Amino acid sequence: MIDDTTGDLTPRGRIAYARITGAAADLIYRRGLSNTTLSDVRRAASVSGSQLTHYFTDRRALVRGVIAWRRDQVMTLSTDGGLGRLDSFAALQEWADRNVQLQIDLDCSGGCIFGSLVGELVPPDDDLRTDLTAVYDELIGLLRAGLTTMVKRGELRADADPKHLARVLVAAHQGGSLLSQTTQSIKPLRDALSAAIQYVRLYAAESPAPKAGRARRSRPKKST
Repeated sequence: MIDDTTGDLTPRGRIAYARITGAAADLIYRRGLSNTTLSDVRRAASVSGSQLTHYFTDRRALVRGVIAWRRDQVMTLSTDGGLGRLDSFAALQEWADRNVQLQIDLDCSGGCIFGSLVGELVPPDDDLRTDLTAVYDELIGLLRAGLTTMVKRGELRADADPKHLARVLVAAHQGGSLLSQTTQSIKPLRDALSAAIQYVRLYAAESPAPKAGRARRSRPKKST
């Protein structure tokens, strides 16, 4: 899990920090990391250069702040509003529907939140890659925990591998988002998540057959 870097800030400082990271996250999401400069962020956040460097010593520190910001958004999307622990087929479908709706709201212009950052880390930056890996691991862990609960409750078969299924769901989300961004169509993401959910459903436990009751012999009616 990514450490909270705002713990020592004053309430006013937290507001400024959030404004800067929010502006940077939006720019990087729409333009890409390589096309976003500190000057762009400063103008978008309406802060001075000294304010920007007060919270972020360099561009790399800002990117790490953006990753933490996006992590909070991803986890909120995956847990708030009744989704809880993602431990039912209904919750998994709602999770998929929310991610599809998010891309629809963005006109498929942003792709996957973290995948584009990974592709731009050339040469590799170990700290940034570690931060991104931590986000993926946390999301996979969240889904894995829910799927594990479904196995324990008997909703998924005992041979279902929760970690494998969680990876499939996250890979479908990330790959589908990238294709939706490339094609400017929501269909790749919708199809990828639909296929992933259907794959999970293949492991659904069969309902036990109802026990047959003892048949009663009908007695012949007495003639009157």
